[in-house]
Amino acid sequence: MPIVKRYLLTGLKVLLALVVTAALVKLAFFPDSEQTAPTAAQTGFSVSTPLVTVTKADVKSAVDIDGQVVADAPTQVPATSVGTVARLYFDNGAAVTSGEPILTIKKTETVTTTDNGSNGSNGANGSSDSKGTNGSADSSDSDSKADTTPKTTEKVTYIDVYAPTTGTINYSVIKDQETTVGTSIASISTGTYSATGTISASQQYQLTQAPTSATLTIKSGPAPFACGNLKIGAGTASSSTNSTAAPKDSTDTSSGDATTVQVRCAVPADKKVFPGLKATISIAVGEAKGALTVPLTAVQGNYATGKVWLVPDPTKPTKTVETTVKLGINDGNQIVVTSGLKEGDSILQFVPGQDVDKTGKPNSCDPDGTCYDSAGKEIK
Repeated sequence: MPIVKRYLLTGLKVLLALVVTAALVKLAFFPDSEQTAPTAAQTGFSVSTPLVTVTKADVKSAVDIDGQVVADAPTQVPATSVGTVARLYFDNGAAVTSGEPILTIKKTETVTTTDNGSNGSNGANGSSDSKGTNGSADSSDSDSKADTTPKTTEKVTYIDVYAPTTGTINYSVIKDQETTVGTSIASISTGTYSATGTISASQQYQLTQAPTSATLTIKSGPAPFACGNLKIGAGTASSSTNSTAAPKDSTDTSSGDATTVQVRCAVPADKKVFPGLKATISIAVGEAKGALTVPLTAVQGNYATGKVWLVPDPTKPTKTVETTVKLGINDGNQIVVTSGLKEGDSILQFVPGQDVDKTGKPNSCDPDGTCYDSAGKEIK
């Protein structure tokens, strides 16, 4: 009986091995034709044309600029005359008041003159007539020729130079040093500060009607406050030996591939700040309530006038009409349309054939899910 069981188990194992082998051969060399039939290639595809509807909304336009606090450059005091320094009224580092003398220049000039004189003798009555013993009239005139020999003399003039502003003075000349007109003889540090930052040249379109002040927010500093005397581009030039002072030029072509423009505003004297502090300059451009708006991506041109592609029949988005519109302010996402469209019109969401990269507030996301990096560029 044990021998029968042994042969039986051996037979079952061999049979199982044959079945498995047959199955593997079938799969390898005789596959099912239905499983291996190639899938028909999909030769067609569909593309939807994104449209947007002109709607009314409130738009607030503001530009936030990353910057820093800088010390205002000292005011340079030029010499007003040629000469030598005769007197310094103060020591370096002394406080001076606008309008008071700070230095005296001694101006020495050589003057050449010619003396003209005449000598004559007259009678008691002023007459030159006298009668001789013979009754004849004798006249005696004493004429002298003018002395034409040139004489040279020195004329010395003392000229005071006055402080153009109030602050701390530092002289750049010493006593008895010669000066020329326009040479810097001293500098006066006012002890005031400004906030500076840069914008791209194209961003100036948003600031063509910028206010005269901005709101300054200083990291780890006081609460946001008004920063007056706002200047953009021209007129922002400044120079200083301080490394945190604003650059001399109002434009900078050395950073990136586009020109940048400097923005500057004055920090109020009652605000405690330090050079180098990081700050955000917020410029409120304007606000429109209940205005017709469209996405910036739908408009070719973002200042004064632009073009959109009107879709008269939304069911036929390929049939468009190029339409000129007048534009208002924008918030970086939406732009105000003042004429050329009406509420409810359908237009293409993107300008045909144009890069659709969007820009927005740095490190933020739009409701449609579009997000932006630290530079405000769309993250794809």
